[in-house]
This record gives sequence, C-alpha cells and structure tokens, in this order.
Amino acid sequence: MIVHYIQFLYPGLLMCETQENRIKSRDPLKVKLPKDSSTFAFRFFDTEETVVNNEVLKGKPKNWSGTYYFGGKVYTAEEAQDAFPDQTILLDNIRINGMKKVIKTRLGNIQEFRDIDTLLEQEEKKPKKKSVKIRG
Repeated sequence: MIVHYIQFLYPGLLMCETQENRIKSRDPLKVKLPKDSSTFAFRFFDTEETVVNNEVLKGKPKNWSGTYYFGGKVYTAEEAQDAFPDQTILLDNIRINGMKKVIKTRLGNIQEFRDIDTLLEQEEKKPKKKSVKIRG
C-alpha cells in the first residue's frame, strides 16, 4: 500500500532538521504552519508499506514533491549578489553549485530554490479586536 508523508524542514547547524508525519492528502493548500512556527518549509513523499507476519515493512521514500516555503523572498543568482554582497561564502556556494535561484526564508536562512519549488503566501495574522466595556 502507498502511504503519504509530509516532511517539515527546520533550520539546522549544517543541514536542515526534519520531522515527518503520515498524512492522508498531499494537497499543499491544506497544510498549516505548525504551532511551533520554527519550520520554514515542507515537502511530500510516499513510501510503499506492507505487513508481513504482523511486522510493517516500509520501503524507501519516493515520489518527492518540490519544497513548499511558508513565506520568504526569492532571488535570482544575480539578485543575490546585490542583496548579500558581504556573504562571500554564500555567493561562492551559489555560483559553484550552479544555483539559478535562492530563497531567504521567513526565518532568515538561505536555501536553493528550484524550478519545482513553490513560495506560499504567508498568512497575515490579524490583530485580535479587544472589546471595551463602558461603565456608566
């Protein structure tokens, strides 16, 4: 049986930290920003799972989606040169690895932004209306 998963991405020291959860739908519009809000993106994948002698056997992840980013700003490689002129290591990595675009996530980390990736509009939090009691 095919099982769908979502993988949330969190900033890490050298690589992204991840958390994976089993899901029913791969619809990116149904994904909500986790309450801890230290995630900056997510992606989907599938696995083949089967039960043999009451043991679940899980295949390798496959059918990876692009990465969906919760807000941020996308830069072309050229725009990154102007936006981050003092970050020479970052700019060298962009150039050496042939990145066409990068994204500065809503948390401030920089990631490669591939053609299959998507920038989701970040939901604006509306200020709560306070009720005022008038005493007379």
